Amino acid sequence: MFKIEDIPQKFKEWLKRDGLYGNLHEYSHTILALPTELEVQEGINLLVRESEAEWFPNSFQWPDDYWIIGEDGTGNFYFISKQSEDQEVYFYNHETLEKEDFEPSIEHYYKYCKSIEVGSDE
Repeated sequence: MFKIEDIPQKFKEWLKRDGLYGNLHEYSHTILALPTELEVQEGINLLVRESEAEWFPNSFQWPDDYWIIGEDGTGNFYFISKQSEDQEVYFYNHETLEKEDFEPSIEHYYKYCKSIEVGSDE
């Protein structure tokens, strides 16, 4: 299990290991989905918590337990539950206002993002 503050560093380590760090287009899905700086994740989380948007049906506050770890560039977010030990990754769909199960772990989430970038299906 990763500490919240360690997740961006882990993304950076994995991207470096796989030769992707510093070699991605600035607007690629992977850049947005795998922020490598804690300040970026903190900024996204602060933004949604300060917003008065309807995040879930009849809920205008982003849940404190949900920590956004990345985005897809179209208004949707990938997040984990801060309380969960398995750190399953969820997808927030801004059009349906729904939380969807996405990947069973942060490492699986990384592999998904990498597969979009390089066409791998590890």
